[in-house]
Amino acid sequence: MQSQAHDMGQHVAACRDVPIDVLCALPISGEESEVVVAATRHALSAHGHSETVEVTTWIRQNLKDEITV
Repeated sequence: MQSQAHDMGQHVAACRDVPIDVLCALPISGEESEVVVAATRHALSAHGHSETVEVTTWIRQNLKDEITV
């Protein structure tokens, strides 16, 4: 049986999972498209990344399913 979070398509992106030199623990959760947009904006504004296809693709490929307990 799949979890409710997986059925609803809930995903998480968290800075703590990214090998960067800035300590940041911001988690962003929601539907895939919402998380990718919010995480990309955060990467640009908080970490100085450029808005590129590579950044967005990396974020999308590294999303995790949100686990509810």
